[in-house]
Amino acid sequence: MKKIINMLIIYTILIYLCCLGVSFAYRPIPELVEGMSTKYRFIRSIYYFLILLPSIFLSGFAVSCAANWQHHTGNSKKRFSMAMLLRYRNVVMISIGLVFILMMNAEVLKPLVKDKKEWMEKSPSELKYSLETANFYLIQAEQGQDPYQNAQLAVQYANRAFSIAPLNSDAILTLKKSKDKLELEKTRTFASAKRRSDDASDEQSSDLDRSYTIKELVQKSKDCAAQEMWFESHYWAALAVEACKQEGITVEEAVVLSNEAWERLKDPRGEDTREENEYFRDKKIAYDCYMTKQYLEAYYRFKNLSKPERKHVDDPEVKYFLALSENALKNSYFFIDETENMAKRENTHDIYFAHENPDGTKDVIYIRGALDVKETGGDVRYLDGLTVISYSKAGSFLRQMFVPIAKVVSQPISSLPEDSLKELGINKKWKNVPFVMLKAVDREDESKISEPVYTYTETGLPEALAKAANIKSFEVKTAANIVPFFNTGNTFILPMSYNDFSNVNDAASGPDKMNILALKKFINSAAGYGFSTEVFLKNLVCRAVYPLLLLVLFVFAACMGWNYRIEVDAEHFKFRWLFLIPVYGLLMFFIIELCQYLFNTVNYVIVSACGGAGLLVAAVLYIIIFALMSFIFMSRKE
Repeated sequence: MKKIINMLIIYTILIYLCCLGVSFAYRPIPELVEGMSTKYRFIRSIYYFLILLPSIFLSGFAVSCAANWQHHTGNSKKRFSMAMLLRYRNVVMISIGLVFILMMNAEVLKPLVKDKKEWMEKSPSELKYSLETANFYLIQAEQGQDPYQNAQLAVQYANRAFSIAPLNSDAILTLKKSKDKLELEKTRTFASAKRRSDDASDEQSSDLDRSYTIKELVQKSKDCAAQEMWFESHYWAALAVEACKQEGITVEEAVVLSNEAWERLKDPRGEDTREENEYFRDKKIAYDCYMTKQYLEAYYRFKNLSKPERKHVDDPEVKYFLALSENALKNSYFFIDETENMAKRENTHDIYFAHENPDGTKDVIYIRGALDVKETGGDVRYLDGLTVISYSKAGSFLRQMFVPIAKVVSQPISSLPEDSLKELGINKKWKNVPFVMLKAVDREDESKISEPVYTYTETGLPEALAKAANIKSFEVKTAANIVPFFNTGNTFILPMSYNDFSNVNDAASGPDKMNILALKKFINSAAGYGFSTEVFLKNLVCRAVYPLLLLVLFVFAACMGWNYRIEVDAEHFKFRWLFLIPVYGLLMFFIIELCQYLFNTVNYVIVSACGGAGLLVAAVLYIIIFALMSFIFMSRKE
């Protein structure tokens, strides 16, 4: 057994050296970034080697067995001798180890090396794009157009360029210039912020991230009243009153404070000038919008009051309620600049799937591109070109929704009310569901907004056929009620697990892109999202029983090694015979390709005939074949 392993290792190393030599001797290589050619040839040699690894192992194993069984075969005069059983045990033990290596190669190593090779081939275009984008943002920053944010983006893309090509002079220079600009803007921004901040605003900003007891709310209302900050005094008192209602207790002091603050807001004192009165009026309107949950309007009104040209730019109440409005706004809207240059940063494209609603209507969803990012609190996905087309039970077109950009966050189902879970058909076993925001707004200009566009139509069926099928022709005014999960104009919840929402990315590109565990979990829901269950099941079957196929081939190779073993007693194994193995390796490569073709065909037939039981049937079939091949090996004799 030790001799077989040693010979196989020597043979494998020799073949890799051949792959390395071919990769370096083969001069034509794609355009690469500076200093990457040697690394690329090395990666390419590994990729060639991993492609050939199954045939290398099988051919090397067969020849190693033939050489190892050259002598001491006299104890195998009869079929099923104890000596052959011992040889079979050794064959199976070695084969299991080799099969594990080949499975790791197929599922992990080869895809990783392939991705690395393809990334290196794309690196020149990635470098060019990163440098151009970094320089664009750098120029924007130098021209005074939002300098701090643009400097940050310049550094981000310059770092990306430097990571691609650390030796590239343009990447080094751009990174240095971008970092210098960012440091300069940091100094300016922080100095300005320090001049315009005060202790009160610092205290208020910390208020956004904590909760209070009723007693603390009342005390904060008192403190604000003492400073004649009536907006905040009313705000804290109103929160105290609301908390009292929820807990079923009465705090008269909170009611008194709320009423007193409101009276002051209705009849302000000390606002002597017309300008002061107008400012107070605008501030009160903005505050009313916030308290009535009109967060978008409140945000723009407080934003307008906080502009640098305004006299009261440092008003702590305005700053505080602007922050509150922005936080509340983010529950239903997102900002357009979050998706800036998204088309160039998308990591997935052309995603499509379908979903059936509890009432029987079906939605076909298409996403032109998506960008996944990590944010504090969970996963976020930005969508470019979201289209949702709704169909009735009978397959008639109901309506189409298109939105240029959308934002999806992972929403815990624990935060949803019980009746919503039932209405949307959400399974309680799901931990999170996709919460889709459809409307994007500008941070400064309220006239700029990205929102969905809806198209409605009737069923288009002849009246007699519609009546016979008990289908009504939906009018425009009633069509909006057909699809239940579009429950608001700004957001909707997709009734699917967030894991499935992530998996459809890879599923749209084919099951080969999915890891085998995710593929297994996705099989049961594939049909529900408009994918062919048979295609995904066939891929799962092939990948799951592939180890059994390899075991069969290794036992077959051992049979070949026994049948063609070196039997000349006086002849010792010669090292130069190793150089004849590649010929056998090439033959084994074509044998494996033929077996792979038959393997895929048989699995397709099994899945078509047995459906969900296909995996079990295929496993039983290949176990039987393995048993037969084992029987054939153990029946060998001298």
